[in-house]
Amino acid sequence: SAGQGAKGIMQLMPDTARQLGVTNPWDPYQNIQAGMGYFKQRFDNLQEQIPDQDERLKFALADYNVGPRKLQREIIAPAMRYYGLKDGWWDGKSPGNIMEHWKAAEYPAGNWQKWDNVVKLYEQYKKGKIKWPSEIKSRITIPTETSDYVSRVLHFYEENKKELQK
Repeated sequence: SAGQGAKGIMQLMPDTARQLGVTNPWDPYQNIQAGMGYFKQRFDNLQEQIPDQDERLKFALADYNVGPRKLQREIIAPAMRYYGLKDGWWDGKSPGNIMEHWKAAEYPAGNWQKWDNVVKLYEQYKKGKIKWPSEIKSRITIPTETSDYVSRVLHFYEENKKELQK
């Protein structure tokens, strides 16, 4: 079980398990059923922001690992702001929710919608290779465990795809 209190094969947090109706988080059937339902919900909730299914899968895995608030606040929003400034659809001064600026600019596709770009952006920032724009108050944060988790799950899937589809 993870250090944060997650339980069972799908590592459900106690509050999440309760919300999903799990009565015994150690029951593999209940745990997997709830975990897959929760993952699908996370995947579907990202559809507007990340329309490409392959990329959305990566962001949904990160969401499953760190939680939806942390994903939005510490990964997606700072990346959107960074690329919004760089790509010119956000001026860095206008207040409000970054999603509203993105929608007002008629949903321009951007580098922030690609998981590998967002991870590289974070790594460059962490190593001091890019200066974080002062207009962006929140800093991007991607825990190493999260980027590793996304990579490991995708690698496992690719390695076992044929067996899983039988």
